[in-house]
Amino acid sequence: MPFLLPKIYREGIDKSDICAYIRDGQGLNERFCTCQFKHIHRSTNGVAHLLATEGLKKGE
Repeated sequence: MPFLLPKIYREGIDKSDICAYIRDGQGLNERFCTCQFKHIHRSTNGVAHLLATEGLKKGE
């Protein structure tokens, strides 16, 4: 099975449902000398989910 390059590292315009996140990641990748993106399972993402939920409740 060939190695699949993550969308963040691909050139060209992404037209998927998550294109805004891809563009943000590409922008971060361009601004730093070294930048790594790693996938984490959603079960380990509890703090980020909690912060986002609280922000939505407050309209932020």
